[in-house]
Amino acid sequence: MAEQRAQKGIRERRPISSSPVPRPSSHFRGLTLVELVIVCGIIAVLAGIIWVVMAPAREKARLVTCISNLKQIGLAYQMYRHDWDGIDPEEGRKLQWWELGLPKGGAFQLFGLGYIKDERILFCPNWRRDPFFNTPGPRLTKSYRTMYGPDEEALPEGRKFSEIIAAMPDFPLEICVLHDPMYFVVPRLAEKVLGVTVLGEVKWYEYSRIKRHWLK
Repeated sequence: MAEQRAQKGIRERRPISSSPVPRPSSHFRGLTLVELVIVCGIIAVLAGIIWVVMAPAREKARLVTCISNLKQIGLAYQMYRHDWDGIDPEEGRKLQWWELGLPKGGAFQLFGLGYIKDERILFCPNWRRDPFFNTPGPRLTKSYRTMYGPDEEALPEGRKFSEIIAAMPDFPLEICVLHDPMYFVVPRLAEKVLGVTVLGEVKWYEYSRIKRHWLK
């Protein structure tokens, strides 16, 4: 009886299949031209949205850096003026640049004399956006504009610096025009500028007010 059961168990066993296990197909259907154009369009739209959203944040960061640069330039002016016993400006009092204790060559001279240690302080982060600075020519020494000089070197259309500082004691020594959006819409025309005063204060100016005292 036991032998019959063993034989029956042998007959009921199924042979193990030797056929290979089916594998998923490795075939990949490529994108059609229309699908590719749609994907590229979506990527372009997303990139544009990100650019628009991030642009104000980037400009704010550049503005913070520029203000920091001008504060350090103002501090360098104060150290130089202290060394040369400079007089503080007063309304109605005409003072020459040397009486105020200012260097004749502006912020670039302060860098040459060691009052400014890092040359990057002389450049606003926006300076490369200005076509004026991207033209071929001599090496750029700084992007901030020095607004004073000896009376005898005043432009024909400009007022003498001693007259300007008497009428406007907070007249800026150095200015930056590169944070006014209008400057890049109407080339070389800014409505608001950043400036640093003789006393080292950094503030916003209406450019029309500066020109009113600067030009005849």
